[in-house]
Amino acid sequence: MKKVLLFIMAGFLAGCGGTSYQNVSDNTLSSSFSATDQKMLVDNLSAKLTGDTALAKELGNNKPTILIDIIKNKTSEQIDTESMTDTLKMHIVKSRLFSVINRDKMNILQKEKSLGSSGLSDSQRATKIGKLWGAKYVLYGNFSSIVNYVKSEKQVYYKFTLIVQDIETGEEIWIDEADLNKISKKPLF
Repeated sequence: MKKVLLFIMAGFLAGCGGTSYQNVSDNTLSSSFSATDQKMLVDNLSAKLTGDTALAKELGNNKPTILIDIIKNKTSEQIDTESMTDTLKMHIVKSRLFSVINRDKMNILQKEKSLGSSGLSDSQRATKIGKLWGAKYVLYGNFSSIVNYVKSEKQVYYKFTLIVQDIETGEEIWIDEADLNKISKKPLF
């Protein structure tokens, strides 16, 4: 009787579920993408980009201009990839590897330049039209996931890919990725 009871208890406890990470610290209770996951992936990939000595050597000391596109969310989840892009941009600006330009705010820049050329501002301090820098490179990326269900487990594989491409030649001069596996188990009862 004790053996039967122990067997039933062991089966019950095994089916109670829980969440575990693979290859990362277990700091969330879900297989869903979290703020901690986002920070880890963006920090990891931006460190790879800004710490790439071969890329830095290729770029030289002239700090070329780069346009950063918003990371595309290719998952089925509502993930704020604009926030991921902002954090990535912050790391790149701080690295001083590139001069970062932002075309999203072009309307603000255009208004300011128009004001400068209207005669309403000090001509010595007014911004001149035609002085915007053109980008030499563009950085873009994708955030994707693959979801699998195996028995009572939900397995989610997240992949974050970044690419730096030369605008003039089309050459992809740098590419890398960071990934994350998460598993959650549903309780049997």
